[in-house]
Amino acid sequence: MSLPIGTNVRQPKFENASEIFKRVKEELRNRPPGIAFSFGIPSLDAATQGIPKGKVSILAARTTEGKTSLALQMAVTMGLAGKTVAFVSLEDDRDSLITRIYCQQTRTNIDALVPGKVLDDLPILERIKLLVLDNYGFNFSELETIMQTLDPAPDIIFLDYVQMAEQWKTESEYEAVSRFVRQAKLFAEKHAIGMVLMSQINRQGARDGRPALHHLASCGRLEQVSNLILLMFAPYYYGTPSFDYSQEQRTGLCPCPEDYVEVEIAKNKTGRRSI
Repeated sequence: MSLPIGTNVRQPKFENASEIFKRVKEELRNRPPGIAFSFGIPSLDAATQGIPKGKVSILAARTTEGKTSLALQMAVTMGLAGKTVAFVSLEDDRDSLITRIYCQQTRTNIDALVPGKVLDDLPILERIKLLVLDNYGFNFSELETIMQTLDPAPDIIFLDYVQMAEQWKTESEYEAVSRFVRQAKLFAEKHAIGMVLMSQINRQGARDGRPALHHLASCGRLEQVSNLILLMFAPYYYGTPSFDYSQEQRTGLCPCPEDYVEVEIAKNKTGRRSI
């Protein structure tokens, strides 16, 4: 029987449960304390133990609701923790991404960056290994080149965003994203790195209220292959009150300010789903 070109011939590999358990105990005993890839948000870290190594995580939101900004904040936090971080943007150029980081760190409104304005230095960028790449990484041949070229290789890769992945002429967007996320799972396992894919919310999700897993744009495969899925929602723009915000304010259910964003743990295979 002939196999399709590029097909790997898999072989069954059984292992006694007791041997697996011995390995699990040893790995846990030797695991360094702390969280490998911390979000820098204590409640989120406590619920998730950070971004899982060797797995795929998803950060999803509607357009303009802050997923790139939150991902950049996470990338800086991990860089400050000594990790080598690669931020691969398939949408924004690298200059605009660093401008966003500057505004985050200095609490500057981006509207204030008028022509002729002199920016202060940002020493934090000299202290971290944050590598920003644009217009590259649309397929896993390019991502493999990133791993082989960078020295040291990145500990974690952020990719913004998955619906921009390369699409073959013979496939739909659904098929292209499905293929990409399957490869992402294998890629993260192979290199034992953290991998965070940003995702859009589909058209139905753009009309509905808070997003849910079935609102992930283009592909249900995102839900299947990921270990951790975070869904972002900005209640202010929909005139929706937030239970979380009211709990923080202890004033009952009430409207949220413009800069308030919910982050829901929609899937977490290795921990809690509530903060």
